[in-house]
Amino acid sequence: MGIAGRLVTVNPVIELMVTNIAGNPAIHVLVLCGADSPVFYSA
Repeated sequence: MGIAGRLVTVNPVIELMVTNIAGNPAIHVLVLCGADSPVFYSA
């Protein structure tokens, strides 16, 4: 198993979901996509 990339979110549900999926051997692929949140943009 490998996890690459950085997950930064203000939504704790996303973090919990990724943690649970990473620990589930029946799930082989997880693709997360979406627009960057303006909360994390540098000024």
